[in-house]
Amino acid sequence: MASDKDPVVKPVVKIALVGFGRAGHMHLSSIRSNHRCVLKYVVELAGEREEAARQELVGLNMADSVTVISSDRFDSVVLADPDLNAVMITTPTDQHEVYIAKSISAGKAVFCEKPIAESIDTVRKCYEEAERAKLPLFCAFNRRFDPAFNDLRERVRGGELGKVHCISTTSRDSPLPSMSYLKISNGMYHDCAVHDIDTVCWILGEEPSHVYAQGHAQKKEIVDINDVDTVVIVLTFPSGVLASVNLSRHSSYGYDQRIEVLGDKGMLSIVNPHSLPLVSSTATGINLSPYQYSFPERYEASYRNELHHFIDCIQDPSLEMKVNVNDTVRATRIAQACERSAVSKKAELLET
Repeated sequence: MASDKDPVVKPVVKIALVGFGRAGHMHLSSIRSNHRCVLKYVVELAGEREEAARQELVGLNMADSVTVISSDRFDSVVLADPDLNAVMITTPTDQHEVYIAKSISAGKAVFCEKPIAESIDTVRKCYEEAERAKLPLFCAFNRRFDPAFNDLRERVRGGELGKVHCISTTSRDSPLPSMSYLKISNGMYHDCAVHDIDTVCWILGEEPSHVYAQGHAQKKEIVDINDVDTVVIVLTFPSGVLASVNLSRHSSYGYDQRIEVLGDKGMLSIVNPHSLPLVSSTATGINLSPYQYSFPERYEASYRNELHHFIDCIQDPSLEMKVNVNDTVRATRIAQACERSAVSKKAELLET
């Protein structure tokens, strides 16, 4: 017989995954490892991509529990399912708004890869629709959920460094994303830089007054799609903090993600974890194992933690979402200012 002290068992959250590219595969891993949710649908373009998703789920022994649906049946099958609680969107950015609006209208919570949409007005509109429906709309700025970044932020905010002078971030891709992905990635400032921009603003609790950015394409195929693969950004904050962001699509030595925060009492930094905690020390020197290969390995914990947070917000509507409309709009505004600066070759003022 249950007692008053027995914990309440909350129902498992049933999810539809829309888009089965590199982000979709990464989130699939998080869903499979989470006992609080189950994957019910995978939605992909009809034809080859739909069949490829179906065959992959067969290989993962998931074909009996997960239904692969073509995107043209999203409304009639997926959204019409009263048993479905949430939609996870990992499609190209230009498709986000439509999937968000349809999902919210159908009463489903939404987890969306950044950015929410291509324009600030559309981002605000998506959040307004979610607020009216009293449903979570989560934008996946995953570094906020990384244990090391969380600890660093708490210690900075707790005054361990005293007055902060500067922040420096480094983000370099391994491997170079495919050209098919880069063509639909919405450009390096919105695909890559927004993570560093959000992280810096989140740590400091303020947004910059000015930004200066320059970018260059080292590879001809990236020139051909009118994008860049190497970027440096300087952000000036009202408090006097200077931040620098160093980005590259190329890192032959592994996935490179670092940050330093310098204050008048010292410095906090996050270094790259190695693929193995193995150190070889001999007369010829000290050798370490390589850095982790790519983002699924480096940020595995953050992806799992952000999914737990999303489920928490579904199961308890009173909880405050850790990424809100202001955070999402801010990152987009600053990325747009970076794009303008790269063209004007001047510092751009951020209007409040």
